[in-house]
Amino acid sequence: MLVGVVYLVTKTDDSSAPLARCGRAVERGARHLDVGDRVPNFTLPSLDGSCVELSEFRGRPLVINFWASWCNPCRDEFPLLAEARERHEDDELEIFGITHDDIVSDSRRFAEEQGASWPMLVDEDNAVADVFRIGQIPQSFFIDASGRVRAHIFGFTSTRDLEAQIRRALAD
Repeated sequence: MLVGVVYLVTKTDDSSAPLARCGRAVERGARHLDVGDRVPNFTLPSLDGSCVELSEFRGRPLVINFWASWCNPCRDEFPLLAEARERHEDDELEIFGITHDDIVSDSRRFAEEQGASWPMLVDEDNAVADVFRIGQIPQSFFIDASGRVRAHIFGFTSTRDLEAQIRRALAD
């Protein structure tokens, strides 16, 4: 007689706002990105429970920052990103924070503690991270208003470093 035990393992999260179900994360046919490539459309759930679609932000320069609450360099970047977003408000610069390999409730708590006011997205199955070839974090991509990657950096340590990359995205 065969006796088997099946264990069901689920990811638990003590967050109050469940993640929205947003459909396909990345458009069909998306491939790995290089500087100069157009970013494919993607839709991801945000930490506040809504769905955010990249195409809604076409025509605006973007910084797409992959981060996690446990990543110390990521923590150092948050105030710099907040300052840059405020400084470039007239340029319509938007920032997307995409959590990578993090617990949703930890990401949400950290973003709230930091007063992050830009879209904070969750890429649970790493579909978007795979297109951007994310391994280690933090990584940031600077996207011009036409949707093309103008710069890509692994971490930044100063306002000066960040501004140099933002200027590339604004130069469209």
